[in-house]
Amino acid sequence: MLTSHLVGFDVVSVNLKTWNGMNAGKQKAFQAAADKAIAWSTAEHLKRETELAEGFKKQGLDVYTPDVNAFRAYAQKVYLASDEAKAWPPGLLDKINALKA
Repeated sequence: MLTSHLVGFDVVSVNLKTWNGMNAGKQKAFQAAADKAIAWSTAEHLKRETELAEGFKKQGLDVYTPDVNAFRAYAQKVYLASDEAKAWPPGLLDKINALKA
């Protein structure tokens, strides 16, 4: 099932003190390098997903994309009812949901 909810597992981060300690040129270079690394990693994950799906199909398994909006709504409902959701600061999930890939 191809739900599109998890493409990669990569996070590039730098603390604010380090970021603010860089001049604008270094910040721009850092951001460009991070963007390039994440784009490469995403492409690799998608390539691997395609390879896996093709392998599953060759074994006679069905590979399909469900109603993604329904999947997301259900997953969020389950998450919000979990103990993990209670520890998040108010509004954080709304900020995450507002992000566009």
